[in-house]
Amino acid sequence: MNKYIMCLFLLATQILFAQTSVEVKSAVALIEDPTTQIVDGAINTNTLNATMESNISNVIEEKTEEEDESSVEDGEFSVSNIFKTLLITYPHIVKTVPKAENPHHPDLAINVRGINFYNVNGRFLSEEERKNWKKYTSNTIYSYPREIPNPKIRTKDEIKLMKKQGSKYYRKRKKPTYYGFHRALYGMKNLSDTNNQIMKTRLFGKQVLIHQFAHDSLKQVEKEVYALTNDNDYKAEVKKFLKEGTIVYSFFWRTIAGSKSRSLHSYGVAVDVLEENSKKAMYWLWRQNQKIDWIREPISVRWNPPNSVVQIFEKYGFVWGGKWNFYDTMHFEYKPEILILNGYDVTLLNQQAIPLTTEEFANQIKIELPTNQTETQTNK
Repeated sequence: MNKYIMCLFLLATQILFAQTSVEVKSAVALIEDPTTQIVDGAINTNTLNATMESNISNVIEEKTEEEDESSVEDGEFSVSNIFKTLLITYPHIVKTVPKAENPHHPDLAINVRGINFYNVNGRFLSEEERKNWKKYTSNTIYSYPREIPNPKIRTKDEIKLMKKQGSKYYRKRKKPTYYGFHRALYGMKNLSDTNNQIMKTRLFGKQVLIHQFAHDSLKQVEKEVYALTNDNDYKAEVKKFLKEGTIVYSFFWRTIAGSKSRSLHSYGVAVDVLEENSKKAMYWLWRQNQKIDWIREPISVRWNPPNSVVQIFEKYGFVWGGKWNFYDTMHFEYKPEILILNGYDVTLLNQQAIPLTTEEFANQIKIELPTNQTETQTNK
């Protein structure tokens, strides 16, 4: 009798295990199926049993951990060129690390304010965090195009990738950037450090708080934009921009909306210039929250500063968010290293650095600049 009961128990266990295996495989298939909708981080389907939630969660955790973190704006730049660019862009705080001081590490290293940072699989990490590299996403060094990416020519694969990366589910789960590198670069570990780094100035008649790195460049931008109001070729559009751009935001200690990464506004190297009460599109996430198919929307629906103004910002080291696939047309951030790596002609006006054009910079550090000056961005 006991043997009979034991056999029945074993048979029931095998059947239950087989059914569970089939359900787990079905869950994985639904997750991998591109037609399955994800709404607010949850799979929008009635075919998944509530008893499978923990199994699905585990499967998603594993897939997220193993996922390729490639992005539609990733750039292919050598670590050597990135470090050389940082060295010349911030010469008073960035130093090389001699090989003799780095004999046991195969990773290239750079010293920022006395702290060594190592390139570990695309992440700039301190000695203490090198072993924890999987906790972080890669650094924000990316391709920056000459023109605004045209939504009309996006491929199905690009649209699929952008949808995934723009979802609330993906953004909540995306690994953060390692803060330590930016903290060292901008000399701001916490909010109290702003007294030493942030300067008060004005931009287009509005008061702004800006990092001392970007101060002189921002003032030169303002000077040259105002000069365009006397140029017959540009004065109409620039005067209209100055009149419309009635709101200017700058320093604000915060994370990026919907993510775990700190905004560059926190370090005082970003400014937002926007038209008050504009009904045009400015920020991809605002459009997405309105349930609008922003990925396919034409550029004509966006509010954009005049190209002449954008070019002046770029000339002095400011990247414009309107050229990102995940666009932010009001946003400018001081990242001369991005522009230089992408072959732009940048004039550095840092208080403690010698003004250099990109060509002079390239000759000084023997960097190889891109030969294609009209490439458009296809990958972040």
